[in-house]
Amino acid sequence: MDTWLRIIGIIVCLVSPSLFAVEKIPKHLTQFTELELALLIQQPALAKFIQQQNQENIPLSVIKTLDKEWRQTRGLNYLMAELLRNQCALRLLDLELNYPFVMESFIADQQGALVCMTEKTSDYWQGDENIFIKAFAQGKGQIYYEDAHYDLSVGETVVQVSIPIRLQQQVVGVATFSISLDRWERR
Repeated sequence: MDTWLRIIGIIVCLVSPSLFAVEKIPKHLTQFTELELALLIQQPALAKFIQQQNQENIPLSVIKTLDKEWRQTRGLNYLMAELLRNQCALRLLDLELNYPFVMESFIADQQGALVCMTEKTSDYWQGDENIFIKAFAQGKGQIYYEDAHYDLSVGETVVQVSIPIRLQQQVVGVATFSISLDRWERR
């Protein structure tokens, strides 16, 4: 039954993708993001995880090589498994347990390379994507909301929210959360 519903959903999206476009993020969600989630994510321990990776000064060419391998890997490799189970990821998982409308979360360093994640992402390097570029804002940092969309893989309307993480007023990385608007409305 689920398979047929997804097939119908795919057909409807192809015929009329505007049916699933959500133009406005609920005001209560932006308030939650700016007043609560943004504060929760500013944990000194998270900033230190990011700063440790930043201090490694991994060349962008190495990050892009890892990204290429990542995108070609089915299942999990060692790096993916480590990013799913490190202390940073465990803190994000704890946050997701407390807020069930948060479906996925990950943190990237100042170059956009992943530091931790709660689900395998489609790529390792986030530095070329708006969710990173707009939130990092050339080191100034700002909360960024991606357009909400219907995600066929989960069967829900989802918005990605990216929040800069600071250490001593300096933006050291970006946390991104996939939030289900369907679950948000039912909370």
